[in-house]
Amino acid sequence: MDVEEKQRDIAKWSLDEGFRFDDIYNFITYEDWLKQAYLTVKGNAGWKTAGVDGETVPDFAEDLDSNIQALSQQLGSETYDPDPTRRVYIPKGNGEKRPLSIPTVRDRIVQEALRMLLEPIYESDFSTHSFGFRPGRSTHDAIGVVQRCFTRNGAYEPWVIDADIKGFFDNVCHRTLEQILQGRITQKKVRDLIWRFLKSGVMENGRMQKSMAGTPQGGILSPLLANVYLNELDHAVKSFTEETSRGKGHWTYVRYADDFLLLTSGTEQEAKEKKQWVDDYVGDALNLSLNEEKTQIVHAEDEGVGFLGYRIEPVHPTDGGGAYKKIPREAVQDVKAAITRRCGQDAPTNVSTRRRIRGVNAALRGWAEYYKYATHTSKPFAEVHLYAWHSLSTWMAQKYRCSRKALFRRKGASPSPLGAKGKQMVNIKPRGDAKWREPKEKPHPYFDGTAKRTEPTATYRFYEDENSLNHRDLRWEVFQRDGFTCQECSTEVGWYSDGELHHLEYSGDPVDAETLCASCHAEKDSHRHV
Repeated sequence: MDVEEKQRDIAKWSLDEGFRFDDIYNFITYEDWLKQAYLTVKGNAGWKTAGVDGETVPDFAEDLDSNIQALSQQLGSETYDPDPTRRVYIPKGNGEKRPLSIPTVRDRIVQEALRMLLEPIYESDFSTHSFGFRPGRSTHDAIGVVQRCFTRNGAYEPWVIDADIKGFFDNVCHRTLEQILQGRITQKKVRDLIWRFLKSGVMENGRMQKSMAGTPQGGILSPLLANVYLNELDHAVKSFTEETSRGKGHWTYVRYADDFLLLTSGTEQEAKEKKQWVDDYVGDALNLSLNEEKTQIVHAEDEGVGFLGYRIEPVHPTDGGGAYKKIPREAVQDVKAAITRRCGQDAPTNVSTRRRIRGVNAALRGWAEYYKYATHTSKPFAEVHLYAWHSLSTWMAQKYRCSRKALFRRKGASPSPLGAKGKQMVNIKPRGDAKWREPKEKPHPYFDGTAKRTEPTATYRFYEDENSLNHRDLRWEVFQRDGFTCQECSTEVGWYSDGELHHLEYSGDPVDAETLCASCHAEKDSHRHV
């Protein structure tokens, strides 16, 4: 079976808004379909991480054909029953910990098979104003929308409803999601399997907890189901974003995952009325609520608006108009904290210098790669570079039990660029002030080939929060950042072949991971369990 061809067929059918999918369950029972799902799961970060049954991907692969056949038979007979996920906690940027649900390998494969089935359908339905966890779309596309709203050339839209849904991923109503899915997926067998995953529960400290609401963070299906859920809001706002003409009272909507903004050229009072409309719709139609403490109405000229890690501010007409994309002070502090975790006073010195430099480089590259599109990067980039240089050189001096001067004179380290043992600290200063060129059109990803990358577009989440990258997202972001090159031996690696993700620290954060080939990964790290 040509899986990609079948996905294109599904996508073609979905272009008919009236088409209802009543005979697609059989796709996920096909062994070729499941083998493709297995290959994707095998390529994800955490492929040696076990769920509640203790089985890892290598364990599953020992008898791959028989295991795939067993999954196919269980799915075909509708006897497949997902296991509860295993609950672990990973550190957040603020020192707290975030729960992560780890499915079993078999459940990951079946979830991926479902994602492969559902994504071609819903990519036809999703709004052009939705950018999160979708192939061919990125955070910078979403930021570009806001930036254009703050320019003076078109409809200047300075009043902003900065909305936050309270505990979105924990509070998705299963019944409401089931009703939304029925609008397209009329084959009950497909929805029943999704339902069983939603209700599979969580195992923590040997105790089973039922799943009453929410989509488990860490599950492959969760980002897609979240977009299906919020697609209702995306289309509901068209009642005023598409009805008003450009000019006074015009509205623009942009969403990335559960972060969304509504911008208007109208008045503050109009913004207050629309905020109430959003609050009512989210409560009545989606059985959710806005976080009143975080949802606010702001004016762009009052220090701009924070969105997806950037601070976006309009430029005064006397300075040429346009809009700035600034690096927030918090973002600088975040990367400094990441550097401190690696080579601060409390960082252990019983690791190799090369490994420590690689860890610092991962933090610097990940941060610079995301913020290189900011306006006026020279000062913050230089500040971060200098901080990393002082922190890393101090750590190296502590490791070799000498002064920093002796480190460079007698221990073989070089000060500029800072390095030792054949490894150098990356210089991020020249990387800033890059230009983001948004494609003029974004065709259906299952027709233009971009969906061949099964991973969603890389996200901005430098600091961990409730929407931290799932395995597929994390792996893609790190591979892109590292140029699909092993950071140990410089060998080029592939997505489906020998490229692997190595965790310097298991935080779910791209700055704590690097790309390695299979042989270097096996040599460096033989204990990759959470």
